[in-house]
Amino acid sequence: QVASVGETLGMEVRGLRRDPEAAASPGTVRVFGPGELTQFLAGLDILVLTLPLTADTQGLIGPRELASLGSSAVVINVARGAIVDQVALLDALSSGHLGGAVLDTFVAEPLPEESPLWDMPNVTITPHMAGEAAASEVADVCAPNIASFLRGEIPGILVNVSRGY
Repeated sequence: QVASVGETLGMEVRGLRRDPEAAASPGTVRVFGPGELTQFLAGLDILVLTLPLTADTQGLIGPRELASLGSSAVVINVARGAIVDQVALLDALSSGHLGGAVLDTFVAEPLPEESPLWDMPNVTITPHMAGEAAASEVADVCAPNIASFLRGEIPGILVNVSRGY
């Protein structure tokens, strides 16, 4: 969805996937693999994080990755707080190396009152609602899965334990 909106707005959209050979999202110009993180980040104006928190993604965005972004870049994290090294993010924002951040999630939830993020002019904090869904949307997903389960079938949406989500 992020890629589609970006394309609609005239943005050049890049993606990073565990499997870069998998089908790209509509609007994505190029898909990078995990070993290409630095190249993926270079020159981005906006980094939108929507990935799950797993052993592979914890601390994925640290000092080196933030340094790969330009000084006007903005990091938007609607995923999980622990994906971003929060100390490195604070340093990049305070030093002016990073243009800004829009943060929906943090390592400590709720964000402690004493966090300097609250007072930073280049940070927008949202109330961990980026994934908010209407009750009807939840019902559209849950009802068929419950019906499948009651029929003795495997529901369509499952957690993949080997992937961690």
